[in-house]
Amino acid sequence: VVWKAVKILVYALTIAFSAVDYATGESKAVNNTNFNSTVMRKGIFNKAGLIIILLLGSMIDFTIQYIDIGFQSRVWYLFCGASIIMKCSSIFENACALNDKIANSKIAEFFVKAKEVKKDRWWS
Repeated sequence: VVWKAVKILVYALTIAFSAVDYATGESKAVNNTNFNSTVMRKGIFNKAGLIIILLLGSMIDFTIQYIDIGFQSRVWYLFCGASIIMKCSSIFENACALNDKIANSKIAEFFVKAKEVKKDRWWS
């Protein structure tokens, strides 16, 4: 019973972060006066792909209940967690585009440094 409640909460949080990401992206587009249906369509397909990945994780977890591999899988939670982290980053980027104070904050400096580190790695 507890796992079902947790799963519902994780579903709700994943959907909520996705909705906030969509809303802040739309706000950014309107604010920058570059509202473009092609970009919007690309974003919707991006979210559809993410939903497919979440369904895949859920299917893996469901299937593993019937196949004994020695442990119970919680792949779906990892996929949702990764999705929420990606959405947080996107929401923050959108917020920076909407507000200069956020763009010039210390936390924005952290994101810029993280991008620079990623560019410096040979495997990226």
